Amino acid sequence: MFSAVGVAVSFMFATASCEHQADGSERQLLATVDSFATVYFNCQYHLAEKFCTPESRQWISYAASQLTQDDIDFINQQEERATIELGDVAYDGDTAAFVNLSVHNYLKMDTIGGKPHMAKEDDYRLLVVKQDGQKRWKVSLKTMPRAEK
Repeated sequence: MFSAVGVAVSFMFATASCEHQADGSERQLLATVDSFATVYFNCQYHLAEKFCTPESRQWISYAASQLTQDDIDFINQQEERATIELGDVAYDGDTAAFVNLSVHNYLKMDTIGGKPHMAKEDDYRLLVVKQDGQKRWKVSLKTMPRAEK
């Protein structure tokens, strides 16, 4: 037999774990990160902007300014495009979350003066936020996305 306390505790845990999923919010968060990462890591920076906060656009513009015609030609010669694998989501309250992801087969921009190269796989962590009462999640870049070590 179930005790009333056991049922109440089970209900509280179930409710807490579904809090971010109940309104489709987590689904939208993951869709935003997937869409952003897919276009960003395929160097389609002009498309990446719509998935970001306004403050992030400076970093998208910077990334685009570092891409040369040789880089574009190199990307176009590749048989496979960059692919994304979403990982864990760690919420920081109701308006921020960190999403882990793995990026496969992408052009990795190195340090200034370094030559970009194709990377097989790297892990990234992106901050995603809701700003000013918005209902939609947006990627928030405080710097260029960097591979986790």
